[in-house]
Amino acid sequence: MTLTRLLATGLVAIGVQASAQVPVPEPGPSVVISNLAYTAWSSATIAAAGRAEGSIVISNLSTATRGGIVISNISVTYTGEVGPATQVGGLHGASGINYWEPSTPFLSRAISNAPPISDIITLVGGIGETSLITFSEPVLDPILLIVSLGRVDVEVRYIFDQPFEILSQGPGYWGDGLLSRAEGNVLVGYEGHGAIQFSGPVSSISWTVPDAESWHGFTIGIPFVPSPAGVPEGAPGPWLPLIATLTFIGWAARTRPRSKP
Repeated sequence: MTLTRLLATGLVAIGVQASAQVPVPEPGPSVVISNLAYTAWSSATIAAAGRAEGSIVISNLSTATRGGIVISNISVTYTGEVGPATQVGGLHGASGINYWEPSTPFLSRAISNAPPISDIITLVGGIGETSLITFSEPVLDPILLIVSLGRVDVEVRYIFDQPFEILSQGPGYWGDGLLSRAEGNVLVGYEGHGAIQFSGPVSSISWTVPDAESWHGFTIGIPFVPSPAGVPEGAPGPWLPLIATLTFIGWAARTRPRSKP
């Protein structure tokens, strides 16, 4: 039996070569650990009716075969409120802060890697603007990562145009809080940090934010399953990923929760 170590941010997974008698499930975030290809946001216009643009690139060493769609280079456009805490271009911006650390709220069976850069689009909410993410072509099972939705004593809602599933949540940059799902495709946050997923081929995602607070932010990515060496892209491989160890780097102890201004 051959072992290969797959290392990702804060996660160690061991892949075990399965015998021919072991059926291998169809790749998908509900079955195997996958990486997330994140949006590299390249530009943003800060305004109540703002705009941000970026791209998601997946190399030829990885594939997404569910639904017969192979992803390579996807343009991503966001229109809606763009708040002043927004950071794009792979830089930390004036604040010099990476709000995706610690990464623990964002990792799960579906996500083995946190955002590699500090890009984040932020909102305040409560202005009646609709937020809209549009992809240049349909993408499979996109995942929205969220920082600091609401405050401990202030509820903030994202009302989406389609169903979603909460994949993970936990203490994040601004402390510990809660994300929950309410009837009508509503995400409710009380200082919530975490990840939610939309199912199937998706061309766009829209939502409204009827409640206002200091700010909250997001980025978006696409799950993909790396192709093992020697296995043709799109072919069912003999590898059955198993979670062996979860090691969250830099999370040896809880720090004092921060308070947003």
